[in-house]
Amino acid sequence: MKSSLRKSVSSLDIELIDNYMQQHMDKKISVTELASLTCLSQSQFYLLFKQQIGTTPHQFVLRKKLELATLFISEKGMPLSQVAQLCGFSSQSSFCQSFRRLYGYSPMRYHKFFYEKSLVV
Repeated sequence: MKSSLRKSVSSLDIELIDNYMQQHMDKKISVTELASLTCLSQSQFYLLFKQQIGTTPHQFVLRKKLELATLFISEKGMPLSQVAQLCGFSSQSSFCQSFRRLYGYSPMRYHKFFYEKSLVV
């Protein structure tokens, strides 16, 4: 019976997961929440997610949050403290560290690039 249950869940509904993340981007999103959304245990969800997406759920959520942050910075020119809050980071410092780790430069440098670019246009 267990093997038939495992075979029945061969892929995740990424659209469902993505929609949930979009609605809760300003909060901490845990693997537990995402697993319960898909009616799987945390370990089943983690393994299936990693197989299907190629990255861990935590890395995926972090990347989505930072992608949203780049939009807030470049298109809306929001202050970094507000961006950090809207993207669900516990502090501006943790936001800046995560941003630098992913993109290789600080969010302030990214902000300055888009600000200076808009002055030229």
